[in-house]
Amino acid sequence: MIRFQPKNPAFENQVRESFARQALMRTIGAELVRVEPGRAEIALPYQPDLTQQHGYLHAGITGAIADSAGGYAGYSLFPAGSSVLTVEFKINLLAPAAGERFVAVGEVVKPGRTLTICRLEVTAIKGEQRTLIAIGQQTLICLEGQPDRQGRRLRARHSASAIAGPTGSRRARARARPGAGADRGRPWSWRGPRCRPRRRRAGRTGT
Repeated sequence: MIRFQPKNPAFENQVRESFARQALMRTIGAELVRVEPGRAEIALPYQPDLTQQHGYLHAGITGAIADSAGGYAGYSLFPAGSSVLTVEFKINLLAPAAGERFVAVGEVVKPGRTLTICRLEVTAIKGEQRTLIAIGQQTLICLEGQPDRQGRRLRARHSASAIAGPTGSRRARARARPGAGADRGRPWSWRGPRCRPRRRRAGRTGT
């Protein structure tokens, strides 16, 4: 294995904090078990809810843990205050994903300032038996100076909720006011930012 020098001395904290924000990994019960410069390892216990029609681990789950392992392998070499996105990855399924536990390993093959190439492997473990069930390759992009956005989205959502109040948006509160529907049945027209009753001209009959 090639030894890499991380740009961020606190790379492990950066990786683990980002992994903790991944709702999918949390939902399926995946765990980031090891982080080294240029290498990451994710473990997943067998769960019937994650299988396909034959009872094997679904290929989508296999691909997900492989993608995340490679992503965090590359992210371990990125500078502080950056984030990672996958540009592309290809995976080959070598054997049915049957096991008690699955381990995905991502290793950096070629780091770069913008793009990083990683090797992916997923192994199924059953007792003492280990079976390589998938291999792949991945390209990552480093978003330097752009940390993970989830925290910012949550703050923005909280601010929007505070403005709207506990009963919802301003528009919803306006509709809920007493008498808001009293003018139903009258002709309406769009005049500026609000809907107002269309006034009939004097001397005109009908509509």
